[in-house]
Amino acid sequence: MKKWASLALVLLVASGVYPKTAAAQGSHPEWLVEQVKSLFEGLGLTVLKREMWLSSLPSIKLPTGQEILEHFGGEAAVRQMLREWGLSENAINSLIAELSTSAPLDRRVDCVIAVRGKSSVFFLVEIKSGDDLRYNVVQTLREALYDAYLAERGDPVVWVTEGEPGSYWARKTLDFLRGRGVGVTTSIANDAMAADALNAVSEKVYKIPLGQIIKDLASRIKQMRLTQFFKEHPEVAATIALVGAEVAVSLWQPSEPWQAELKMRIQDALQVVGMGVAAFTTAEGLMALGLAIAAGSSAGIAAAALALIPVIAPTAYAAATGQQPSPYVKTVKASVGGVELTFALIEPPEPWLPRKLVVSLAGKPLLAAEAQRLTLSMSYASAENEAGGKKLRVWCGGTQCSVTVTWSGSRTEKRDRCAYSVASSCTTTAALTLGDIAAGRAPASVTKCVENWYGPLYCEPQPARPRETQPAGPAPPPPPKQKRIPVPI
Repeated sequence: MKKWASLALVLLVASGVYPKTAAAQGSHPEWLVEQVKSLFEGLGLTVLKREMWLSSLPSIKLPTGQEILEHFGGEAAVRQMLREWGLSENAINSLIAELSTSAPLDRRVDCVIAVRGKSSVFFLVEIKSGDDLRYNVVQTLREALYDAYLAERGDPVVWVTEGEPGSYWARKTLDFLRGRGVGVTTSIANDAMAADALNAVSEKVYKIPLGQIIKDLASRIKQMRLTQFFKEHPEVAATIALVGAEVAVSLWQPSEPWQAELKMRIQDALQVVGMGVAAFTTAEGLMALGLAIAAGSSAGIAAAALALIPVIAPTAYAAATGQQPSPYVKTVKASVGGVELTFALIEPPEPWLPRKLVVSLAGKPLLAAEAQRLTLSMSYASAENEAGGKKLRVWCGGTQCSVTVTWSGSRTEKRDRCAYSVASSCTTTAALTLGDIAAGRAPASVTKCVENWYGPLYCEPQPARPRETQPAGPAPPPPPKQKRIPVPI
């Protein structure tokens, strides 16, 4: 039975029904893949998958080796082209042998990238290291013919190489790919070159100048100094990271109709992008947000919306830390052990957004917990800090928040004639619920101290007793003089 099953599998492969896997491809060094990943993330895109086989993508129809050869004029034409590129006959024969099959050829790409929130706008990315363009001749050429076929068929393919190749055949390969509609960048760190490569593909496949939009947004973000703004105001960035970008935007109240329109576009884009944590506090997040807005409108509207970020973010920070009143925020100020804390309960007007409880110290947010709308419970969060030489710990979760402030000190005390060293350790605790915050009730605190006496360090000497003195009188008579009497021997 096993014999017939093996024979059936051979017949399937020979008949071209069963996909044929391409020759094994080695994985790139992790640093190289991460560098390319960072390159595209900096442009506002996201990596959907690494090392993906094309057979797992429903939108890609796998070509056969013979289809690839026939697309470029047949075996003879491909041989002649490769000879003109300076390839040896052995390399050409090996390549032709791999493509001489009627079976569908599967292929693994290094990663698949896409516009955030729009996975339908994706790109197949092939990474080529310097060694690939020097030594892996047959594999590189096979993948180049394969990808050029996909690109001319209308699939989005981008090649990223580790620098400009030095060999003649490698340079001819990249020129061949560019001429067939593959986006090519010869740098793993140049944003402009990567944007140009994306633009060449997106205009042909998706009919949108994605690369040009990216360049325009990057220029506007730089001119508006948006990333510099968050670097100069870290407390604002920390607040946005804690409460979430969507909640932060909801706290801002526009004063003009055009501002309300742009706020709505920002909120829609944040939902699409799915970066509610810190979407616009980094260059990558700003680009992703801008691309999401531009995809639904234009680059100009996206730039106008991003220009409101330096207005929206400080408003959210001030409201969330209790420094500015807001109709959507209820605050309670509490003094625990001499440490002043602010508890702010944020209730966004949008019912689909979560409530947030923010605890801040001297205008700096410490923690944020998500509070349920229907129940008086919250998620768990904790933070530790120091204030005025005292240790502070805040813990929120379930139905309440607890605060503990501890400090210690020493002093010298005198008892009787001796001095002692006294070490003291004090703890102040307080607790409050969401209901307390909503009602504006400050918590009562309890302080307990423990003292330990050490010593004595030193003691003062006892005062000397006064000596008894006799009254003055006549001097006593002198003692009688002794006389020496000789004794005869």
